[in-house]
Amino acid sequence: MSSTTVILAPYQFCNGTNWIAEGGIVSDGGLTLISTQQTASNSASLQFTNLPTSYNTLFLNCAGLVISANGNSIYGIVREGAGPTWETTAHYTNWGIGMSVGLTGAWVWSATNGAALFGTGALSTTSPVQFKAYIDNVGSSSLSKMATVLDSETDSSGANPIIGNTSWNYWINDTNPITGLEVIALPELLLQEHAPCTE
Repeated sequence: MSSTTVILAPYQFCNGTNWIAEGGIVSDGGLTLISTQQTASNSASLQFTNLPTSYNTLFLNCAGLVISANGNSIYGIVREGAGPTWETTAHYTNWGIGMSVGLTGAWVWSATNGAALFGTGALSTTSPVQFKAYIDNVGSSSLSKMATVLDSETDSSGANPIIGNTSWNYWINDTNPITGLEVIALPELLLQEHAPCTE
């Protein structure tokens, strides 16, 4: 009788070549800081442009985003090419699950032919929102662009003081490499203030 022992590390990620345990390193490096956005208050949007297409995955980390008016939402879209061509048409597909303090259970939502890679609900001006987006296949010209997004927010009604969402999203119109990301506050297109977003 033979046996095989498999040991699974609790947290691993793939850098495109190797599986790396949390806290582990490989000789070809780990995460690389590409850009940090620090803009003044009343910003219409945060744009990350001229992104290199040599990476398999981009990690967008935003915290402390505060909107200018109750009910506004924050969205993220992708850019292709050097133009730039911001992809705002209805070719994004999204699925998600959310939970809230004060509510029993969770809710599931989905959207097809949406106009954003990820987004929030109607937000409150008194509570900052944060989100982390992992966007895969960014440099590929043959694979769809997939994104897993985690966000924490407070809705503008005050009924849901803390909301946590996890969503799975993709850009389905074509497979061109992603060269930019934009974070937008709608409908008034104003971010009152924010902490740095890094990618």
